[in-house]
Parts: sequence; C-alpha cells; structure tokens
Amino acid sequence: MLSLSFVSGCTVWLLKTFAMQEGDFGTESRFLQYPSLQFHGLAAFLMLMNLGAIFTSQFLKNWLYQRGKVTGATLNAASYPHFIYSFLIIG
Repeated sequence: MLSLSFVSGCTVWLLKTFAMQEGDFGTESRFLQYPSLQFHGLAAFLMLMNLGAIFTSQFLKNWLYQRGKVTGATLNAASYPHFIYSFLIIG
C-alpha cells in the first residue's frame, strides 16, 4: 500500500511538473492529472487506515511488553518520509 501511494504520488508530481500544456488562458493541466490525484488520495487514505489499524492494535501493546520495539520503530520511521513527501508535493 505504501508503494502504491508513493507511485501514484510520483505520477501526480510528474504530471504537475512536466506535463502542463499551453491553453487559451495560460498553462493548463492534462486530462489525467485530476484522476491521478484522486487515485493518490484514495491510496494515501487506505495506507493511513492500515497504519492506524496496525498502530492501535499492535504497537502500544507490544511496546508495553518490551516486544517488537525495533519493528515498531521501523514502521513508525517508514511512515515519516511519506508524510514529508506529501507535504512537498502539495506545494
């Protein structure tokens, strides 16, 4: 799910950055930009729902019992680049 969200985000960025076309009123987006942005939003939403389910059901319980600290920290750290990238792609 993370890779699907990353690939769709890259697609949105590429369409926004390199696939703009000249129109009657200046630069306009291609016809695939809006549906790819919708798909990216859906993929990001599903990814965050999955991460929330993992964190609420496993993360805290295992953290209290001193099990899986490395796995939990790795999952937590793996989500931060995606959040930073999503803020960068919006601007």
